[in-house]
Amino acid sequence: MNMQPRDQSGYEDQDKDKRFGYCKFDIDPFAVDLTGTMKITVYRKATPEDVLDTVIACDEDWYVKVEWDLKGRLLHHLCGYFCVCVYLERIGPGDDLKLDCDGDGRPCLESIPIDPCGDGHYEVKCDRPQDGIECDACGTLYLVAVTLTSFDQCKDPGHIRAYCKGPTLMFYPPHKEEQPAP
Repeated sequence: MNMQPRDQSGYEDQDKDKRFGYCKFDIDPFAVDLTGTMKITVYRKATPEDVLDTVIACDEDWYVKVEWDLKGRLLHHLCGYFCVCVYLERIGPGDDLKLDCDGDGRPCLESIPIDPCGDGHYEVKCDRPQDGIECDACGTLYLVAVTLTSFDQCKDPGHIRAYCKGPTLMFYPPHKEEQPAP
């Protein structure tokens, strides 16, 4: 039995003969065909509608909104899911925080499905930490930072990775109720 070594494509040399139906096909380059952008905004919950803000009282309700968009011909060939983490990095002494984006207490939203039939727009809202924000007497500063990673259907890291620094937030002590004079 004469065994022919296989080449890199897995086809024996004799299989490359057109008589055996061996054909090559073209694949468009895609590395530069997929682009993405990310936007981070912070809203103070208010009535009748939420207000875009970066100076917030420590006792107010607020949230971070993360939006990202993918564009390009390859968009409709993607599958898997995204993982998003939203951090508050304290400027000055104190602990950094991770926001809870899905209400289950876990620090990252790990299963945002990639929609190959969608328009490429995604967004998540992450509420303030349940334990609140520590406020110094003159205010406390935090920088919002977001990480985004794609994963394929096999839960292996995908080809989309991004991070973005958002706005700096100032949290100030809440107003004290005025006490009537005795």
